[in-house]
Amino acid sequence: MLYAYIVVALFFATWMGWHMRRTLDRFDWAYRRSEIWVSFGLKTIFWLPMMLFKPSELITPEFGYRPSMLNIDFAEITRQRVKFMENPPPCSSTVTYRTFGDDSKSARAFFYFSSASVETMAKEINQNLYKGLLGMNGAALWTSLRTESVTEPTEVPELLVNFDHIADGLIEAGHGQVRCMACNKTYTTTELTRESGFIGGWLLAHYSCPARHWLLSHEIAHFMFKRNDDE
Repeated sequence: MLYAYIVVALFFATWMGWHMRRTLDRFDWAYRRSEIWVSFGLKTIFWLPMMLFKPSELITPEFGYRPSMLNIDFAEITRQRVKFMENPPPCSSTVTYRTFGDDSKSARAFFYFSSASVETMAKEINQNLYKGLLGMNGAALWTSLRTESVTEPTEVPELLVNFDHIADGLIEAGHGQVRCMACNKTYTTTELTRESGFIGGWLLAHYSCPARHWLLSHEIAHFMFKRNDDE
């Protein structure tokens, strides 16, 4: 009886191994290696109850991402970033950067910058200010492949994280324009007001239009404050 159980277990192990080879890539193994092997081991050992109560887990085994507490699929994020770097999407002579309201759905403002200035600022940030900051290499590469003859603004891909650093640098340098959705007007970035303040330990820079509508927030630094009960 034990021999038969082991033989069937080896059969399912081989079957699942084939599925793993076919469906998983280097990004899955880089970020989810332990999770994959634990799932593989449990399904192999407990194949009988799995076959009785959840046969699909053995017939068509799944080792892909499943929601966790953070609900972030790091393997997929990295996979998309690598694809982006290998084959960047088209970029025109102007890029537009959208900021969102508190609900993270409605647009707060649209910033417009020349692709050339974005490329220069991304390289400067990466080399001098925040060396190795995620998203800077991608932004520099994407805008370096721009088509100057295309004037229709291209929206910054969501994949390019930390673009607020680039926007902050360009605003401070006086580059670009912004469309405030609240007052439905377009301003030059030199007309914006910059204020700083603390929120939850973060020092933030806030940019507002002449009508005092909040357009962009940029994280400058994070501070850890000592609580009184820790003394």
